[in-house]
Amino acid sequence: MSTKLAQKKMGKTEFKTSEGVVRYRKVEYKLFDWVENFEHYLRSAMSYSNARTLDEFIGEVDYRFITENAFNRFKK
Repeated sequence: MSTKLAQKKMGKTEFKTSEGVVRYRKVEYKLFDWVENFEHYLRSAMSYSNARTLDEFIGEVDYRFITENAFNRFKK
């Protein structure tokens, strides 16, 4: 069963053991912003894998491994 709050909202009067907790998070961006950001990430990933279309990209990725130095710079 989900959280006790969810059980209450479903109209339950007898509560079962809940799984999870309720947490509220401040909305920091809108879905449009996320989609726009995702589009940029996807275009970048496609360019690195030498794919011009989604059909070329999905399941047909040509992997490029980075050097250890590049990886160390990335994880700073």
